Formats: sequence, C-alpha cells, structure tokens
Amino acid sequence: MQKRIFSKLMRGMLFATTIFSLTACSDDAEPKVEDKFTTEYTFTTEFSTDLIKTADVKVYVLTPDGTVTEETVTKDKNSWTFKGSSIPDKAAVMFEFDAKTNIPDGNYQLGYKAITTAKCLNNSDVFSFKSESSELSFTVPAGKLAAFYGTSLILAGEVNKDRAATVIDGSNIDFGLNGGIPRPPLGIGGGL
Repeated sequence: MQKRIFSKLMRGMLFATTIFSLTACSDDAEPKVEDKFTTEYTFTTEFSTDLIKTADVKVYVLTPDGTVTEETVTKDKNSWTFKGSSIPDKAAVMFEFDAKTNIPDGNYQLGYKAITTAKCLNNSDVFSFKSESSELSFTVPAGKLAAFYGTSLILAGEVNKDRAATVIDGSNIDFGLNGGIPRPPLGIGGGL
C-alpha cells in the first residue's frame, strides 16, 4: 500500500513539474524585437519636353546624412530615393533652371509634375508616411524664356524627433551654395 501511495505521489509530482516547466518556457519562446527607426525619401519629377529643350537644369541633392551633390538633368523623368539611419533627418532636391541660348521663335509648353514621399520605418514597417504631389504648366513665348527661368523648384521631406514624416517647403534648407540670393520658384517671372 505504501508503494501505491508513493507511486501516485511521484506521478503527481512529475506531472506538476512537466506542466510548470512547459508554462515557464512559453514566455521565453517569444523574443522581444527592439525598435529600429529609419527613414526613406523619394522624389520623382516629370518635366515637359519643352522645358528640357529650352532650359539647362541643374539639381542639388541633399541626402539624409547631410551630403550635397550636384547633377545635370537631361531627361524628362527623374527619380531619387534615399534611406536614412537616424532620426530626426531630412532630404531634398533643388532644381535650378536657366534658359538655353538660340531658342527658335514660338510658344513653349513648360511645366512639371512632382511627387515627394517621406517615410519613417520601424524595423522596415511603415510607422508614419506623407506624400504630396504638385503640378504646374505655362505657355511661354520664346522671347520671355530668359525672364521666366532663373528660377528653382525644391522638393523636401523630413522625419522629426517624434518620428512624424512630413513634406516641407524646403526654402530654409542649406544646400551649401555659399548663401547666394535664393531664386524664385519656377513660374514666377517673365511677366506672364
């Protein structure tokens, strides 16, 4: 009889130990993933064919790490994507337009479509997102092209310290151009 009682006690203790150890392991099975915030910016433009024919277009590119580079734009469609690894940060592109010489007489359809997108990511999942598009179009006679150009277009995005992604106007961004006189936005000028 003592053997039976002892045997039942042992089985009960073994059962309790098994249940306790399985319960204890289930909490450890799900590792906690730490937050890792990054940023991503995309700037896309489509310029009219007449704009590319009649203007020299230069773009200054500001990456999230603060690097500024200069490029010449020769295509109608252009796109830049940047990834940042710290918050807060920002990125931007600034286009400068100057009239080409010896443009034949006639009217030119000048314009653009642009999309600016800013994202804050947490472990590759979107935490916050903002996208804006803009579009302008003008008909400009050849004689007024020089006055119409001498302008700029800035596309800019930012992720602030609260991890909110925004599209900003970019007029206060320093592209490292030695503080020259800022150009007016594209479309202002030429007495149209």
